[in-house]
Amino acid sequence: MQDKLENKFTMYKALESLLDANSAKLSPITALTPIIADFKDRIVAIQAKDDLANTADAGNTSTKANDEAALISDAVTIAAALYALGASTNDEHLKELSKVTKSSLKNLRDTQLTTQVSNIKNLADANSAALAGYGITAPMITDLDAKITAFNTSLGARELGSNVSSAAFQQMEIMFKETDKLLKEQMDKIMEIFRTSDPQFYSEYEQSREIIDLGHRFKDNDETPADPDTPDNP
Repeated sequence: MQDKLENKFTMYKALESLLDANSAKLSPITALTPIIADFKDRIVAIQAKDDLANTADAGNTSTKANDEAALISDAVTIAAALYALGASTNDEHLKELSKVTKSSLKNLRDTQLTTQVSNIKNLADANSAALAGYGITAPMITDLDAKITAFNTSLGARELGSNVSSAAFQQMEIMFKETDKLLKEQMDKIMEIFRTSDPQFYSEYEQSREIIDLGHRFKDNDETPADPDTPDNP
């Protein structure tokens, strides 16, 4: 949750606590009952959406990094044997195709890395008999293929998680706007009844509707500044 939304959500929670503490006082105002219930439901929904936004891609980045490291390590080992084979047989084409290092592979884009390692795997398949003398076995080549698949899977999972997280953050912005509208157009208006009949409670309500940001207070009917040091509405 962005800082400005976190500040606003804290205001929502403070307001919820005030409403709960004064439920007996508010119950005669029957028009408030469904509004308060709706407000509380929105708080729960926002919290759930924030949890989704923050956990959708949890662990996917580290998994992708681990799979990438394992893929590159095995690819470099097999490529080195292919290069040595090319050198011993004066096969300049084989040497050129297998001339890779860990750093050169790390610098590739994800899709380029998959293509490069797949080429190494195919070269190893084509030269598997000769590679046996260099310590490269058929299971090692098969394992490289499995690591390519694992890397592609983790790459897809990371992208999916990132998309889910991004969509959740966008939806949360809309949820905040809708909740603000509920408060401003309905709850705030109804609460005016207490301005004269119970000024102490009304003052507490007004204070609970203020958004606190780094020691500053901003009325909720003003735009919450993105940067607390440069508020749009000082």
